[in-house]
Amino acid sequence: MAVGTRHPQPPSPTPSSGSGLRNIVMIERAVYTVLKVGFAQLVTQLAFVDRLFWHLDAAERANIKAMLAEGPPTVVHGYARRGVTMPLIAISLTNEQEVDPAALDEFLGIEADDFDESPTDAKQSMAGSVVEISLQVWIYGRTPDEAQYLYQVAWVMLKQAREIFLKLQATPGRFSGGDVVPREDLLPEYVYCRMIQIGLSGPKAFSQDVTFWKGIIVKAKVALGIK
Repeated sequence: MAVGTRHPQPPSPTPSSGSGLRNIVMIERAVYTVLKVGFAQLVTQLAFVDRLFWHLDAAERANIKAMLAEGPPTVVHGYARRGVTMPLIAISLTNEQEVDPAALDEFLGIEADDFDESPTDAKQSMAGSVVEISLQVWIYGRTPDEAQYLYQVAWVMLKQAREIFLKLQATPGRFSGGDVVPREDLLPEYVYCRMIQIGLSGPKAFSQDVTFWKGIIVKAKVALGIK
């Protein structure tokens, strides 16, 4: 994400509105929820498989429906472990990188004059920054075909969830993905895996609750013997 580029989502409420600003947003939880809810719905509406995989012949679509009729894949945070039930989708946070803290003001579309307080207090109330987030969605299947089908459906579900990410003030970036080379330390035995890489950017841990944060800092300084 280039610093100095205006983000497309609308600005958050300013502190002068009295509504406060959001703090931590767990984007990985949003990804988890979309996949959990999405596959739970798909297994109850198997006819939709014909629309998703319209280019496959009827026999193969019937196999996909039979696979899904067994139940939705298990969705977890982290990585797969030996002994887990397959198929499985695991969501991991692979990287979170802070960009120029000054980008937060531009992200919110807020100038110092928008605050009732002085510019100094305004800066203190924006205790956070914009971060770039990288998530990996690991799709494990019992067969190569099962991994491929689930991968394609998960990709579409997450692309359709753009509105949710924007509501959480996270701007979706480029998606990428592919097959995962088998590794004994990453993959349980006898499974196949594909992975979706998701890039997002958004604010993290900012708030106008200045008193709360100052209270923590004061107590920590006393504990550390810092004046």
